Amino acid sequence: NQSIGPAGSLWPLGPLGARRLRFFFCMDLYGGLACAAGSVFLFGTNYIPLKQHDVGDGFFFQWCLCLGIWSVGCCVDMLHPYSASPAPFQPLAMLGGAIWCTGQLAVVPIVQNIGIAKGLIIWGSTAMLTGWACSVFGLLGVTSQAAGVQSWALNLSGLALALASLSVSLLLRPLGREGGGERERRGECPLEQILLNSKQGTPMDEPRHNLNQDTPMELAKRETCVWLAPRDNVQGRGACLALVAGLFFGTNFNPSQYIIDRAGSPPWLDASVHGLDYVHAQFSGILLASTIYFVVYAALHRPPTILPEVALPAIMSGIMWGVADSLWFIANEKLGFVVAFPIILAGPGIVASSWSIFYLGELRGSRNFMLVALISVLVVAGAMLLSLSRVDYNT
Repeated sequence: NQSIGPAGSLWPLGPLGARRLRFFFCMDLYGGLACAAGSVFLFGTNYIPLKQHDVGDGFFFQWCLCLGIWSVGCCVDMLHPYSASPAPFQPLAMLGGAIWCTGQLAVVPIVQNIGIAKGLIIWGSTAMLTGWACSVFGLLGVTSQAAGVQSWALNLSGLALALASLSVSLLLRPLGREGGGERERRGECPLEQILLNSKQGTPMDEPRHNLNQDTPMELAKRETCVWLAPRDNVQGRGACLALVAGLFFGTNFNPSQYIIDRAGSPPWLDASVHGLDYVHAQFSGILLASTIYFVVYAALHRPPTILPEVALPAIMSGIMWGVADSLWFIANEKLGFVVAFPIILAGPGIVASSWSIFYLGELRGSRNFMLVALISVLVVAGAMLLSLSRVDYNT
């Protein structure tokens, strides 16, 4: 049964909560935009708990992050808001989780090689264009959603503004890097920025300590930060990794969407048509892939870098990410990839910049404030154009 079940079946919301939830899920445009807004906020916030913690080489951090993500998937499966019982578990949807986890595995090397700003613009733009193209042209198993777009002029304009907002973010200069300060000259690891935090590393031209006297924490710090010399091979390697990661991020919804598009026909007779019913399977794929990667890493890297103090913040970050991605599933269903992808991939930059200004104090000065304002205008204007592109003015 693909319809919303009896009010009392939506444990633990109760009858009144169930009716409100049913009303919300029946709203297409406004409900989709509300979910996209919630997803944007959480994606721009979920790394804040890690700001004061070293993530080492990133493998243990990612496994704890994925553990938090999977816990959200279990909670969503318990709620099953669209039916009286949980939807059938679809193993194919786990492939989407493995795809995302593989892309996430490249984030630390990307940031080490080309920095967070360039990394974000490359993988964010690639993911945005990949998701948009899959939905428009029906690529990689996704049925074309082009029929849902009423105005291509508005849609393409909104896509261009979303891409422009990511490009402008390259011009932001966090505190301590503007004007070629001492921290930049010493080669500070860009992981200290909002995505992944790390303490300052040791440049390669400084005397190195005896590695046998280093503590595990000091070794983790040294492995995390690299000297970002302006070498073509380093920049090229980082850019290629970011492009590949963007392709993975832009296609991680495709396996679930493949099943949704064919729900009701063999062999997907019992498949759900609602994206939220695939959250548990996809998040299970994320945890399974992350566990496999961590086991391989632990077997090859003796001893593996385990940082207990990062576990709880990483799990909290994963929980926020899991809620954000669950909302993205709903936004995809209500708005389509054509609208949801540009909004959700461009919007978190505003939230992260706001945290950097008002809480972390990383962005200061009139130049940064004006750039954040410009990014906000571009994202909001792009979201409005993308939303209006789905409105049929003839009805």
